[in-house]
Amino acid sequence: MRGSRGDYVTFCVAGIATALAYLWLPDVALLIVGATVTVLAAAALIVGARRGREWRQQQALTRELWVAARRIPPGHVLTDPGTGDLLSVERERGWLTLVVAVPQAPARNGGP
Repeated sequence: MRGSRGDYVTFCVAGIATALAYLWLPDVALLIVGATVTVLAAAALIVGARRGREWRQQQALTRELWVAARRIPPGHVLTDPGTGDLLSVERERGWLTLVVAVPQAPARNGGP
């Protein structure tokens, strides 16, 4: 499974494994943390399953954009081969910003 649903299933399994670790290490904190993670992940899985197809497509496209943005070195500017626009991707604290700049034609003075 890919995407958020796969993440939620992984958290459910991790929560169950943590709760089952209580059988080997009888610490109440393991049981509480395991049960809490399992319940929260199951609730998130249910909410994620109820979302529409468009939301999942948007999430997949956003994930692909993040993967592509990680490959571009910070501060590097790319040139769009079709339009000649300058493209830059800025990443900061969970935000992804695509900057498109249209280069100006060089100014021509009256003489050489």
